[in-house]
Amino acid sequence: MKKIVKWGGRILMLAALVFLLQRLWTYRESLDVSLDLAKIFMLTGCCLLYVVTVCMCPIIYKTLLHLTTKRKLPFLQVANIYCKSNILKYLPGNVMQYVGRNQIAIDEKLPHGEVALATLLEIGVVVVSAGLVAIVFSWSYAVEWVTNSVDINPVLVAAVVFVVMLVGTGTFVLFRNKIKKYFKEILTKKNFIKVLSLILYHALILIISGIAYFSVMGTLQVGMAPENYLVGIGLYSLAFVLGYITPGVPGGIGIRETILVYFFSPFLPEAQVLTGALLFRIISVLGDFLAWIAMAALSKRIG
Repeated sequence: MKKIVKWGGRILMLAALVFLLQRLWTYRESLDVSLDLAKIFMLTGCCLLYVVTVCMCPIIYKTLLHLTTKRKLPFLQVANIYCKSNILKYLPGNVMQYVGRNQIAIDEKLPHGEVALATLLEIGVVVVSAGLVAIVFSWSYAVEWVTNSVDINPVLVAAVVFVVMLVGTGTFVLFRNKIKKYFKEILTKKNFIKVLSLILYHALILIISGIAYFSVMGTLQVGMAPENYLVGIGLYSLAFVLGYITPGVPGGIGIRETILVYFFSPFLPEAQVLTGALLFRIISVLGDFLAWIAMAALSKRIG
């Protein structure tokens, strides 16, 4: 099953990259990547803004580690390991970043299961917050798109709901003792409020990241109606999380860009949407490395 998921993700990434290359070739004469000093300065600002969002994420992980391990860990230590392991998402599989975080279990002599649970909770926070941003900002657009573009098969929907309920029930029956234990120890009223605040906090991170993306689009002189910017942030968050959860795809490369082109092409020039998506990918990769370097330097200097 693991091999099937891994190869499925690789096929998705390959298909997405082929799509992007085909679009690049189609619009090769209309792609505008000429950069003057003002554009370079603006792109640098976008990159720094993205670095800020990456450096904000370890706060979520540190809080969740406290919930699962009952240990208060130094922020810089957690941030250093978090940002370093974040680079591993660009390796094939898109899971090594989660494995890398278990270094903190070794350094602090923590149970690996509790550290892994914090990682699973963080994934849940990211997915829920992205869904929240997408719903708040893009609900009307999504409903209209589904109504006009998707032929929903009631039988298929019922089958999917049945399978999800069956899997959920089976999981609960098999692991009910552990689930009850975690619900009792972790999901207290106080901790629930903390998790809810983390979801809102990560929603803010996604909004800031979306602003950085549209600032990149601004360097290409791409303009939208004011009301579309809010819709765009919701769609950006949805594209982000779809790339985030796609298994086997290093860093969601190709998936996110393809979805951005798919979402924004109806009301923006496709060539410029593609250019902006690729520029933002370069900025995000560079930003991930800069965040790692910054946290490593701070951790070494202060620690």
